[in-house]
Amino acid sequence: GLFVPRKCESSRKRRMERCERYVSKCKEVSMDGTPEEQHSMLTLDLYVQISRRLRGLRGYLDERVVKRESMEEWKFAAIALDRLCLYMFGIFLTVCTTAIFLIEPVTKRKALP
Repeated sequence: GLFVPRKCESSRKRRMERCERYVSKCKEVSMDGTPEEQHSMLTLDLYVQISRRLRGLRGYLDERVVKRESMEEWKFAAIALDRLCLYMFGIFLTVCTTAIFLIEPVTKRKALP
């Protein structure tokens, strides 16, 4: 876009990476555990899948927001340029009209005898 992005994505990415490392560590620790631990791991896997889907959806929505903001910035630039051209045309029209009215009309001179 024309302007600097407003938000920083690095903290969100770091938080997600930390969460994924924690989940993988939990899976490693409780591989051969009790049925309750296995049930907890299944639930955790479900949450991980949901998190991945939500991350994909959030990425898609973030892209749409970025595109929309970029489009709005370009619309603003187009409006500013359009207004500038309108003012320039108005000044040009005023100068030309004033010049037409201030110029003396040219008349034919009569031939001298």
